[in-house]
Amino acid sequence: MHSINMLHRDIKPANILLDNGIYKICDYGLSSVAIANPNSMRMLSSVGSPLYAAPEILKNKQYNSNIDVFSTGIMIYEALFTMTPWPARSLPELIKKQQNK
Repeated sequence: MHSINMLHRDIKPANILLDNGIYKICDYGLSSVAIANPNSMRMLSSVGSPLYAAPEILKNKQYNSNIDVFSTGIMIYEALFTMTPWPARSLPELIKKQQNK
């Protein structure tokens, strides 16, 4: 996906399918195609599911393709520990917990 300059921007378990033992990403409704290299592209639009979103998105800061990698890491954490790293009931609480690590 990133090799063709695309950012998904909403990686989460609900957007992962299993087809004959192969995991596939679906729901590209929030995705964006970069004209330049996605690692150098900077975006500002706030999208995605907060529990899986990178801090840059939650704080409305510029971001690049690393946000998809961050979301994948959250999913792996959740698969290992059966919970997200920062359980929160509101967006401000989630941002505060991420900052405190």
